[in-house]
Amino acid sequence: MRASNEGLQAIVDSEGIVLNPYDDGAGFLTIGVGHKLTVEETFSGVVFIDGGPVPWKDGFSWDQAIALLEQDAGRAEAVVNELVEVELTQGQFDALVSFVFNVGQGNFKRSTLLRVLNEGDYEEVPNQLNRWVYAGRPKKVMRGLVVRRTREIRLWNS
Repeated sequence: MRASNEGLQAIVDSEGIVLNPYDDGAGFLTIGVGHKLTVEETFSGVVFIDGGPVPWKDGFSWDQAIALLEQDAGRAEAVVNELVEVELTQGQFDALVSFVFNVGQGNFKRSTLLRVLNEGDYEEVPNQLNRWVYAGRPKKVMRGLVVRRTREIRLWNS
């Protein structure tokens, strides 16, 4: 499956689009639609979009940010397609792509959410999504994550 336009828009709505590099608040240099620059990208000063090097230090164009979103979302789509063993609606798939985009493959792979979903307990997924609203040290509820999970639950139930 692939994320729908509604699913990609949910990621944009949650992440925002920032055309210049910024600190995401957790110490990660980020650009575009929530793209955390890797050590290699930070060192080289370029991000590869559709196979071509794109310098990021002076910022991105709108089209470059969207192309990078589609590339990054493609990775999240692959994770969901690989790890989820049950049938999904488009809305459920979109919700999980947004979730994986945010928490990463490793966290999703180890999550109780994935386990209960693969057991066929679709109704438990919204409860599991709501558990992922904490960040920082010490951990505290983050308003942005609450809003994001609400958006993902809405997609899940659509």
